[in-house]
Amino acid sequence: YFDVTGLGTELMVVAGAYNPDSVPRLDNDYLKGKNINVIGTPHQPEYIYKEFAHHLGLNCSIDARITPNTKVQRNGYAFRFTTYDDEVLRTIQFYMIESELEQAVGRARLLRCDCTVYLFSNYPLCQAEMSEWL
Repeated sequence: YFDVTGLGTELMVVAGAYNPDSVPRLDNDYLKGKNINVIGTPHQPEYIYKEFAHHLGLNCSIDARITPNTKVQRNGYAFRFTTYDDEVLRTIQFYMIESELEQAVGRARLLRCDCTVYLFSNYPLCQAEMSEWL
């Protein structure tokens, strides 16, 4: 986590696969009540989604590949995203990305504290208020 001087916010970068050794060991409530920026979309390697499907006994193509710029709908939004054509793998991918983003956004404890979280990602969460930053 980094202090963003002058913005009144803290910065949390979540892009890339989760690596517990790269995350500072902080108290779970370190960001409680703080205004934070969550930056990135936490994609996992393709084999993770396929292995997840396999362990759940779901039928999906092992040869499925991620396709860039695919039109999708999720959480009441229509947007373009790099994802699978295979619906099972797409659902798993979206579930994992959403879970990580919700976890990061939730670090501010929005339900209990008066604070703001800015999410800079190409994946909209269901409670997001969309803004365009120029």
